[in-house]
Order: sequence, then structure tokens, then C-alpha cells
Amino acid sequence: MNDIAVRMVVSLALVFAASAAWAGDELAVTGAWARPSLGQTGASALYFTITNGSSVVDDLSSVEVPDAARAELHETTNTNGVVGMRSIADMPLPPGAPVQFAPGGNHVMLMGLAHPLKAGDHLTATLHFRTHAPLTIDAIVSMTAPAK
Repeated sequence: MNDIAVRMVVSLALVFAASAAWAGDELAVTGAWARPSLGQTGASALYFTITNGSSVVDDLSSVEVPDAARAELHETTNTNGVVGMRSIADMPLPPGAPVQFAPGGNHVMLMGLAHPLKAGDHLTATLHFRTHAPLTIDAIVSMTAPAK
């Protein structure tokens, strides 16, 4: 191989390695679960933990659940002892810090479910981020978080 060909191969290898590192799994999602739906309301909540292993802040911007007409990021509020929830546009994911979506806190509200969710079912969700590629997760339907 001549010198130019070697440089091209090395350059391409470096570009590929850099893009593979960027597209890697800097974001880890663990402990995904959803509650069984309540009666005929067709609503539930999805929970999980996201850990940002990169060195830059990212944001969870939306969640897509094929079995739900709508999936909204929500946070639980407490105003003068009155607990409620409100929709939020996105959830910041600081580097190195796990962000929990759990009962009584942040969660993904699932509305207009195509069918009731029963304990033992599985639910697929795709998490969309500001900079990271989307991640598809599998959540178990349960009354409590899965054992670690």
C-alpha cells in the first residue's frame, strides 16, 4: 500500500472509531416497569432510571409508546401540601447522575392505552433525546419496581 492509501485507511478508522464512541451507549436505562392500568381509564405510568455516562448534559425530550395514544413526561408537585402532577417539556440528564422516574416523582404518563395493562405484560417504549440516538426499552408491567 502506498503512503496515501495508508493515511486514508487510518483516517477512516479514526473517523469510524470516533463516531462509534459517540453513538455508543453513553445513556443507560435500567429498571423499566409500568403499573397495571386502572379500570377502564386506559391510563398508567412508566418508570425507569437513566444514567448519563457521557461528559455532556443531554435531555430526555419525549417518549413514544405504540400501545398508548399519548405518553407525556410528568413531574409530581407539592404545593402547600397538595400533591399534583404536571407535564414537562423535557428532563435534563446531567453527566454521571442517575435520573429516576419513580412513583411519587418523575414519570411518563400513559394515556389512551390500546388495551388494559396487566401484571406480567411487557410494554415497549422509545425514549427520544436532544442529542443521543433514540433508545427502545422493554418494561415489565407490575405493581412494584422489579428487584435489582
